[in-house]
Amino acid sequence: MAAHTRFSSDWPKEEWAGYCRAVRAGNLVWISGSTATEGDKVVSPGDMYGQCVHILKKIKFFLEQAGAELDHVVQTRAYLTDFSRLGDFARAHHEFFGSVRPVNTTVQISGLAHPDMLVEIEAMAVIPI
Repeated sequence: MAAHTRFSSDWPKEEWAGYCRAVRAGNLVWISGSTATEGDKVVSPGDMYGQCVHILKKIKFFLEQAGAELDHVVQTRAYLTDFSRLGDFARAHHEFFGSVRPVNTTVQISGLAHPDMLVEIEAMAVIPI
């Protein structure tokens, strides 16, 4: 494996903005901030829990592409547009990471790239050697 292996979703905006969905360097994997989108469509508008589940499934997919698993996640970060919906985020996060218990930072932000986006989540994993 090269020093850095990049994983793309082939979404044209990745090329336009100069980023990729995930990077693996050695046994470390970083997953870009991910939103509840399919192409240019926002999934589950108005539903924080639904968006979180969609994002966490996307994160799981890219972890697997990089040779990692949810159990390898050591850190997550979540950016919520409405902290009163923290419980919905926490429920989804627990469903995916309840036994893993990565460190997490959750903050409220004023907005994301589209007004129907309620949350963005990123992750970092360490693959056991």
